[in-house]
Amino acid sequence: MKSATAYFTDDTEQFAANYRSKPSFNDRLNLFQAAVQRSAPIPAKVLDFGCGPGVIATAVSRQGYDVLGTDGSVGMVERSNSAATAADLDNLRFELVSATTAKFPTEHFDVIICSSVIEYLSEDMAVLSHLVDSLKFGGSLLVSVPNARSLIGIAERSVRCLRRFCRLDIGRHFDYSLRHYSPTRFAAQLSSLGLEVQRRTSFEFPLFGHAGVRLSRIHALGAMILFEARRTRLL
Repeated sequence: MKSATAYFTDDTEQFAANYRSKPSFNDRLNLFQAAVQRSAPIPAKVLDFGCGPGVIATAVSRQGYDVLGTDGSVGMVERSNSAATAADLDNLRFELVSATTAKFPTEHFDVIICSSVIEYLSEDMAVLSHLVDSLKFGGSLLVSVPNARSLIGIAERSVRCLRRFCRLDIGRHFDYSLRHYSPTRFAAQLSSLGLEVQRRTSFEFPLFGHAGVRLSRIHALGAMILFEARRTRLL
């Protein structure tokens, strides 16, 4: 089986196109932009960790923030750098960085975006701990994870079992996404890292277009949860 980074490299253009064609992806973009604005004034330093095709990072930089996007997928970073060059944004840059070996300066960033990344990592909490270390005191971590309590999460786990035992060719990304998260337990884990959760927002319902976006705000339906957490303790 290919690695997760190879899988995302192969689908780079499709992931970028999703933000243009799918209301659920556009909703994700809007949620993160609004969360950054709530978290820090312009021109704060922002890290988009696991930036994918760079759509969120680019949008945040257009707001006036100083943005570094990192990703472990060669295709994603190449695509992001090309888009940044074309847009002539001097407050935006992208780097190829492995999620598991990334090293960032301590207490450096005002905001860190982590959009649907840690569920793909075997050492998810170790990576989150390092990201928190690189946040300034009072800085914010904006992290989204799959919601284990949603109906979509339950259905996805069923599909995972079907793939494993029936060898069905559906839900390819389940080969790489390793886990779902209990919202209550994850909030407690963030607290143990010195973070205080300010807001939780459920999002992403894969059906019904714009109506699905509205439905996704119901916690039992939203497949993902965005946690906005502020660093209130230095451990």
